[in-house]
Amino acid sequence: GTETGGVRSGMLWRDTVAGEIFAEITAQIPAEHTSGSNVKLTFTPETWTAVDAALRLRRRGETYLGYWHSHPVRVWCKGKACTLEAQQTCHLAKDFFSADDDAVMRAAFPRAYNVAIVANDTAFTDLTFSMFGNREGVTQPRGFYVLEENSGA
Repeated sequence: GTETGGVRSGMLWRDTVAGEIFAEITAQIPAEHTSGSNVKLTFTPETWTAVDAALRLRRRGETYLGYWHSHPVRVWCKGKACTLEAQQTCHLAKDFFSADDDAVMRAAFPRAYNVAIVANDTAFTDLTFSMFGNREGVTQPRGFYVLEENSGA
């Protein structure tokens, strides 16, 4: 019932055929030393120190690509006594990015390639994910792909 999160790091690549830049998220570093409640996650100076130390230990030349955090929607809805039917059409259940979420994005991840991923925990479906990114100075929903690791089989 408490929001949690982490920092996404990785590499920027250029698709020479399409002429586009894309980000490959290669690591997810837990956001330690945060202050969280059921409606807010606060990154502290100690959080950023720990993330920087983790990136130095990885020694891969990765950059901050963004962050992720959870939205415990099932807890929010339980507190409001929402029915399952109401939850399925509620704007909080999917693609919801709060003013606090946007403030983190603008302060810590202002670049065009930075993204925020929200893990939506609802009572009516499995965990879902929404991604947001900067576009022309506005944080808005963005599409994404999940690549399966090649097992060599």
